[in-house]
Amino acid sequence: MSTKEKNDWVLKIVSVLAAVVLWLYASADVNPMMEKSFDVSIAYLNQAEDMLVLEGPKRVTLTIKGRQNDLLTLRSDDFWAGIDLQDAVKGTADYPIEIRVPENVERYTASASIAKVHLGQWESKTVPVKLETNGELSSSYQLNKTSLLPESVQIEGYSHILTDIWSVSTNPLDLSSLNNDWNGTVSLNLPEGVTAAKDKVQVKLDLLEVQRKREFELPVNVRNLPDGLKATMSNNRVSCFLRGTDKEFAAFNVEQIQLYVDCAGLSLGTHTLDIQMENNSKFSAVELAPVKVEVVIENAALSSMAEND
Repeated sequence: MSTKEKNDWVLKIVSVLAAVVLWLYASADVNPMMEKSFDVSIAYLNQAEDMLVLEGPKRVTLTIKGRQNDLLTLRSDDFWAGIDLQDAVKGTADYPIEIRVPENVERYTASASIAKVHLGQWESKTVPVKLETNGELSSSYQLNKTSLLPESVQIEGYSHILTDIWSVSTNPLDLSSLNNDWNGTVSLNLPEGVTAAKDKVQVKLDLLEVQRKREFELPVNVRNLPDGLKATMSNNRVSCFLRGTDKEFAAFNVEQIQLYVDCAGLSLGTHTLDIQMENNSKFSAVELAPVKVEVVIENAALSSMAEND
């Protein structure tokens, strides 16, 4: 090859190299390399029906490096991130994050490749039922016995909810309007996220009327005093204590109880007699204070003359 021909080849190679350099320079200036980040939603795959993701990442950040023209056309929806829960169990564990990117993306970094996920499982447990009440019974009544049927129920919910539930309550039952035994159904007040096969229970309330003790002052009469005699009592009124309900007291008339001393066959003088009672009331528990009284038997005529003098 002649010297001239060699020089021509050298010139051609230099021209090509110069052209490449100019093209690279122009490309770098017009379509430079850049970096861009995308927040991509994480999909949870193959999740069992009785499992619930309680804690876990919702997004992963992808950082892409490439030419400006390529990156400007990309959107977050062009990327995909997912976690496979095929073999997941209840509790907290680490799971790999799978990433898919468009074909024209050659290099990327992810903010995380492993995710810590906490799973809850749908479960059931049996807990006792507690009767919730509001208002107060009338002062005339007291609650004697409460019966619930059933006394316990099976509830269902995710494990993280059931963990802290040891009983369930009924909706409040108003006691202020009750004046007799009560039998009916009351709905359960279930916590949010909890279900029960039976959402009502049968409730039976046994009420007792309150027993009170009240004092009445009643007269003591004289009976069977022989003719011609006069009886004088040291105390002709005594305290009578009755125990009963408000209804019984409302219907009570003091004339239903007659107190007396029996003077049949007594001679002149001073006698200590038992106070006797004729009870036509509904009160069976009656106390008297005192239970005896002194009675002075005198000749009526002589007593009258003495009084006139």
